[in-house]
Amino acid sequence: MTAPSDNVFISSSGLPNKITQPEPSPLTRAATAQDRVAKTLEELRLQILAVQAEIAERQPHGLRRDSQPLAVSKLVPLLSQMNAAVKELEQALTDAHETIETLRAERGQLQSLCVIAEHLNSTLERTDLLERILTDLLLLLRANRGAILLKEKDGERLRFEAAMRSDGARIGYEDSAWIQSIAAQVWVTQQPMLLKPPDIAERMKQSNTAPNEQILSLLCAPLKLKNASIGLVFVDRLASFEPFTVKHIDLLAAFCNEAAIAIQNADLFVLQRQSMLEISAMRTYTESILSSISSGVMALDNDGRVTRFNHSMEQILGISAANALDQPYLRCISAIEAPEFLTKLSTTLGSLTPQEEFLKDATIRDVGKKTLHTGWAALRDTEQRRLGSVIVIDDLTALESAQYEAQVFRKYVQQDIVDFVVRDPEKSELGGATKVITVLFADIRGFTGISEAMEPAALVALLNEYLSIATHAIIAEGGAVTMFQGDAVMALYNAPQEQQDHAVRAVRSAVRMRTDIEEFSHKTGQRPMKVGIGINTGPALVGNIGAKGILQNFTAIGDVVNSAKRLEENAATNQILLSGASYSLVESIAQVRKLDDLMAKGKSNPMSVWELLSISEK
Repeated sequence: MTAPSDNVFISSSGLPNKITQPEPSPLTRAATAQDRVAKTLEELRLQILAVQAEIAERQPHGLRRDSQPLAVSKLVPLLSQMNAAVKELEQALTDAHETIETLRAERGQLQSLCVIAEHLNSTLERTDLLERILTDLLLLLRANRGAILLKEKDGERLRFEAAMRSDGARIGYEDSAWIQSIAAQVWVTQQPMLLKPPDIAERMKQSNTAPNEQILSLLCAPLKLKNASIGLVFVDRLASFEPFTVKHIDLLAAFCNEAAIAIQNADLFVLQRQSMLEISAMRTYTESILSSISSGVMALDNDGRVTRFNHSMEQILGISAANALDQPYLRCISAIEAPEFLTKLSTTLGSLTPQEEFLKDATIRDVGKKTLHTGWAALRDTEQRRLGSVIVIDDLTALESAQYEAQVFRKYVQQDIVDFVVRDPEKSELGGATKVITVLFADIRGFTGISEAMEPAALVALLNEYLSIATHAIIAEGGAVTMFQGDAVMALYNAPQEQQDHAVRAVRSAVRMRTDIEEFSHKTGQRPMKVGIGINTGPALVGNIGAKGILQNFTAIGDVVNSAKRLEENAATNQILLSGASYSLVESIAQVRKLDDLMAKGKSNPMSVWELLSISEK
């Protein structure tokens, strides 16, 4: 980079890419004319001086001055006055010449600043802009080095953004402690600072920095925007240049104003671009959400025209988005043939309070009947200015059908088992796992005789009453009813729910079942029903058994189940029989009577059997 000529930037094609001597201006021509007039007056003054000398030589020696001819006596004072006037005019012309030179310099600086402003504002890329600022600054002030510091986001600290020499090489100003001290002072005072060799030496001494005799002078000034400062600039001159003077402070301050505006514009551009990217991303995100959610969404402007119409709304109303967009909303929503709903919608659409309406079996033109939940409300910004409205429709047809099916399903499958499968759908697959459980079997003693004496309808009603009592006793203790077989009931404990006290729960169910059935028989006055109950504890395969994908049952398989059934079959009227494994788990609360070992069918070894008489609450 070469030093500028007369500190003047000349723009070519809108960019300051070179520095040249400007074309002669009116001021330049006036200065030339001044030089010419001054030269002419100088020649006249010399001629007058010559005439004075000649007159003086012709004056007779010793004659009185007033004896000379009148013309000569008048000429001498006139010539003297003219000589004085010429001197005064010469001084005035000299002052005028200096003024013109000053004006020319100022005009060149203003022209330079205008072109610099044009140059700086021609880019909005921050890195390129900072490089341009330093390049133009070093050229304008004929400086050797320069740096830019900008404040951090917290507004307290300064950060070196760029530093370079006049040849374009990068430098590391930020490592200099004495430079940091200058920056801190200018940042606090917000006033430009000019340092000459004595000041620089003192600063270096105070910061324990080795003297640098190459630095001849240094300027530092704030980058201001109105009353706010966004950073600082540094420039220095080395010994090969003349030192900076006071006039350079004003020039630097003017430059800093232009640079600050350019930096602010670049920052605003970055923010705007970031905002546009965020808006674009948000729009894409919103569109993605609208296209993926199951709720139908229709957004309207303040004139009631459709601005958004997602895929779900297309499916619900049977109208394509292409045919809905920019159309009056009633043209779309009136596909729902529900006059009262449409009236309520049109009268409350602008309400800030969200409105809703449930439409069961509503007829939708060209679609059919659907169960819908609709909601709508006005959209407003933070200043409560209306932006439009939104209508949301949920198609509950499938959900209502599923809820009905679930209600029916729960009549066939116990709630605990339904919840168990819903929490973990994989548990609904065929198969199971081995775990220790307690199994309870119960059935009505003498049911064959009872059935022979009763009409089928009455028998079914009685059986249902009995099974209800048995089921309530089981569920009350967290057991899972897995089978009804005629008058027999099978229940599991510790499956599917985890239960540490599963054997205790089973015996409590058995005692309650026996008591409740006796009370029911006494209350109704019908033929007394008696039960036999068997309880066993042990490992079993617990899971889903049945036909894959068609029909299956949650149950348990294993010897523990078979043994519980054998205990129930051998139980007398209103007798509760426990296996040794079950009794060992309830011994602390059970009052029992030891019975003879039971050799059950299919067993190679006899079973220990205990009759449960009662239980205590502990």
